[in-house]
Amino acid sequence: MWSTSRIIVTPAASARERWPGTGPEVRPRRRRVDAGGVRQTCCRSDEEADQMEIVRGEREAQEIVGLHESVRMEDLRDFFPRAMAAAAAALYERGMEPSGPGVALYEGMRAERFEVTAGYPVPAGAAPSDQVVAAMLPGGATVEAVHVGPYDRLRESHAELTVWFEENGMTPPATVWEEYVVGPDSLADPNGWQTRIVYPVG
Repeated sequence: MWSTSRIIVTPAASARERWPGTGPEVRPRRRRVDAGGVRQTCCRSDEEADQMEIVRGEREAQEIVGLHESVRMEDLRDFFPRAMAAAAAALYERGMEPSGPGVALYEGMRAERFEVTAGYPVPAGAAPSDQVVAAMLPGGATVEAVHVGPYDRLRESHAELTVWFEENGMTPPATVWEEYVVGPDSLADPNGWQTRIVYPVG
């Protein structure tokens, strides 16, 4: 179980580049103060007028089963189908169902490669195999946001989160995971895909 308290934040043009993909230039930030606190409003580009909510949450630790590799940025697109297929096959062999949507756990970079485990959340105690490993999404306090749109625009949402951390005097954690809540398996239009980005901060 997890709970959140809402904060509205939008991008700044100087966001540090940390994630794959490119996007259009963003507008300067505008701020106004609401009764509930500071609300920062703007939009991502001249073509978009949406907002991304950044929320503080609380999570319980969650075990996942997936494929772990050190992956170059340009190879992530090929890695994910292999990883999800391997994890799905391992669960099928055990007669198990995933306990949530597909997920990718990033644990920093080494030698220009992402340390990433991609697969599915599972009930506690699910054993790894020769093909997949078990990993843990850490419990505790989190900072989260839902990216709406294609995967190649995720970089923009990570950049917004980086700005939020910096403006709040925090260093973005090296560990982050993405939950693929709505994707191509259930929706053909990539503009409607939803990916929850979760940074553990507890």
